[in-house]
Amino acid sequence: MFSPLKWNWSRSATDDLPSVAESELMGSHALTLERLRHWEKKLFREVKIAEDLRSEYQKKCNQLRQQEVKGEDANVVERTRSAMKHDHSQLLVACQGIESTSAAIRKVRDEELYPQLLELSKGLAYMWKTMHECHAYQKHTVLQFQSLESWVTQEATSQYHHHATSELERELNNWHDCFCKLISSHRDYVTALNGWAHLTLLQIMDADVLAEQENHEYSSYSEYVTPPSPTAHRSCTPTTISLCEEWQKALDRLPDTVASEAIKSLVAVVHALVEHQADELKQKRKVERLSKQLEKKMENLHIAERKQAEAAARTPPIQVPTKRSDMDELDDEAISTDSEHASDEHPSSSLYAKDPLTDKKATVDHLKKKVEEERLKHSKYVQDTRMLTMNNLQTGLPGVFEAMTGFSAVCAQAFQVLSNHEERAVEELY
Repeated sequence: MFSPLKWNWSRSATDDLPSVAESELMGSHALTLERLRHWEKKLFREVKIAEDLRSEYQKKCNQLRQQEVKGEDANVVERTRSAMKHDHSQLLVACQGIESTSAAIRKVRDEELYPQLLELSKGLAYMWKTMHECHAYQKHTVLQFQSLESWVTQEATSQYHHHATSELERELNNWHDCFCKLISSHRDYVTALNGWAHLTLLQIMDADVLAEQENHEYSSYSEYVTPPSPTAHRSCTPTTISLCEEWQKALDRLPDTVASEAIKSLVAVVHALVEHQADELKQKRKVERLSKQLEKKMENLHIAERKQAEAAARTPPIQVPTKRSDMDELDDEAISTDSEHASDEHPSSSLYAKDPLTDKKATVDHLKKKVEEERLKHSKYVQDTRMLTMNNLQTGLPGVFEAMTGFSAVCAQAFQVLSNHEERAVEELY
């Protein structure tokens, strides 16, 4: 849309102040600004030279007055007067150069810069009109999310999903930064341009006035650089300056703060979603870790049970006594064994020994409960994440696109008015 402005240009092509015809870049705004910069540097050098000449001329005027008051030799007075006239002639030439350079700057300002600014305002009007249409469509689309709740997936957040959400947050932050820089840079440029344009209204005393005031002693440079009167400014302000003034006022009225805060709010809700997804993934990893521990414990328990069963299978069966004497013998052995261990309180006693699988089974049961609790927590995280996502879609997105739709509409209207500046200027003239 900005192809007519031909923003791409080479700095080396403007080092020798080429004319517009030579450069064949009639529509290049950047080249025009570069040419104006060269003219301004030239004007600065010429004004500095004129200031030095004016200072030297003033010294000669003071010297001549003192010599005349003291009644010094006529030849000495005449030499001083000749030197003063010579300095005046040089100052006259310097002022003519200043006038010529100032005229060239005003010509570029009105014949090149002004049409380019109009073209730029038209391009910006088209751009913001297009942006308004896009944001309006986006707003309409996100409003349809109100009916998405019935089919939103309840699947857990994956690492890929979390990465995509984090990337969205980064892009939204970048959008906010770029938007703020765009408006700030635009304002800075127009403010600088408007300030410079008003400086071109300063009237530097021309050579004719200086010739009429040959014997006038200038006390300071400001005496021959005077601002235009308010009346003159109102009655004959160049169209370039008028356009810059309107442009700056239009930028000052833009509701960019509302749009910026809307983007910032969306960044905040997406950041909250990123953190919640991170918590969900952390809980998921915890469940996976406990599940692996449970699997390992259960495997060890099964191995222990299998070994116990195998050991029991290898142990010969206990012979059941059938005679009275055999029963008495067994009772005696039991009583003897009880007596030997009666004073032993250690739990590893054969009478108090526990099943070796009991601890393993208790550990497995405890771990099963723990895994189930953590799975329930993870399910709650999944539910909360889905709910938070839906809330963000239904509130954050419509809000930001509502703000951007309004902002782009104001911009499109403002730049459309600026692009018609030339027609309005002609109407006011007649």
